[in-house]
Amino acid sequence: AGALGELGLRDSDIPLALLFFNLGVEGGQVVFIATMISANWFFGKFSSDGLISIHRGLAYGLGGIAFFWFLERLPALFVPS
Repeated sequence: AGALGELGLRDSDIPLALLFFNLGVEGGQVVFIATMISANWFFGKFSSDGLISIHRGLAYGLGGIAFFWFLERLPALFVPS
């Protein structure tokens, strides 16, 4: 938040700027996951061996990213604010 003050934002505008920044980051993550789920569903409709491996790879990739985001946010549960 200190960097926003250095950019010339008034103190009253900083909470709104932080809110929209956070919404943008979270929205980008949701769009990425929705794209992965859509691709996973699309490739799951076909039964050729190559597409099955793509389907499986997307599923593992999606799970790996979700696990990473979970681990990234986990310390926030235990750090007092």
